[in-house]
Amino acid sequence: MSEDSRLELRMKIHHDRAPEKDVPKIILRNASPHIQSLPRVLLLNLLIFLISFIALVILLEFFLRIFMPQPVDYFAVPKYPEPGMALPVMGKTVTLNSYGSRDIDYSREKKAGVIRIAVIGDSITFGFGVELKDTYHKRLQEKLNRGTTGTVYEVPSFNMGAADTEWAIKKYVTLVRTFHPDIVILGFCLNDILDYTESERTNEANHRAVSLKRKIISTFLGYHYLLRRYSHLYFFCLERTKPLLYRTLLDIRTKNPEYWVPIETDTPEYKVRFAATVKKLVELKNLVTKDGPRFIVVIFPYEIQLSDDHVAIYKKAYRLEGYKDAPKAEVQKQLTEALATKGIESLDLLGAYRAYLIEHPHNDLFFRSIVGIIDWMHPNEAGHEVAADAIAKYLGR
Repeated sequence: MSEDSRLELRMKIHHDRAPEKDVPKIILRNASPHIQSLPRVLLLNLLIFLISFIALVILLEFFLRIFMPQPVDYFAVPKYPEPGMALPVMGKTVTLNSYGSRDIDYSREKKAGVIRIAVIGDSITFGFGVELKDTYHKRLQEKLNRGTTGTVYEVPSFNMGAADTEWAIKKYVTLVRTFHPDIVILGFCLNDILDYTESERTNEANHRAVSLKRKIISTFLGYHYLLRRYSHLYFFCLERTKPLLYRTLLDIRTKNPEYWVPIETDTPEYKVRFAATVKKLVELKNLVTKDGPRFIVVIFPYEIQLSDDHVAIYKKAYRLEGYKDAPKAEVQKQLTEALATKGIESLDLLGAYRAYLIEHPHNDLFFRSIVGIIDWMHPNEAGHEVAADAIAKYLGR
């Protein structure tokens, strides 16, 4: 019997005796060396690919840092800024004063002949995207002091990004009133229309505690913000694909859904928030007027409310559907009427913004990101200037 015949007979006998699970081992043992080493080759190729990819990422990161540095500090706003801190915010270097706001330091003691107008507000009053000298409160101070004799106007501001009316109440009680203002202005953005009821806050806190989805999203956003802050490559890729993603796949309303509630004034959610917000504004007004100062709510519009053309801009940029009635500005009408019934003065800036655009149809009033993202909320230098003019006119100057 030949050697091949003996081998074939042994394999047949072993096959008859071996359990089914041993068959692959027998086949692999008698397979060619190339087949036996296939998993090892795949693993090696995968390792080479990963090393090459990491090396490429590092190389691109260094290339961008040296030849095309990205403004990674553009969104670097700390969650809890400290008084006196210097920080980069949307391309501007910002220094906080001794009481934690973006402004110069004012003495709490008010000298004779000084009329002091305290401005409280959120990121608009903070001046996202503009220099301090170009914020509406600093422009207002300059305008009020123009041509005056014997009277000095001081306009200190008390601000923080993402501040709301509840924050404004606490800030007035703990700090603003100690500056003895003659007038208190609340810079009010439409995204400040929130549900301030304790039940919602409690339910939301419980929901955050038990929701795995929220935890996953929170973890993802944590890494996202970290990479956006420190990686030039991540910033470069993210900010150049974001406009395309918003035009194709993403819905910007899912990122900040609370921003869009005020545009849809017929929803139950809006009605709850509106009532809670008016209640908070009345609370702030009562605190202020009890101390003696005059209280005024200045309402900043969204850009999408300016005209039908602006609705088209946002429809193209962010695929926003269903906001064709935004220029009717129902929320401003409802808010000014509700405040009037509560004895609260208000100034709606929408008319002033529209009047400016009639005279300057090719100008923008809202911030444009250096990477092409349009901002529906934060005014640019021209927007702050228009606001300052309107407030000065309202005050009789």
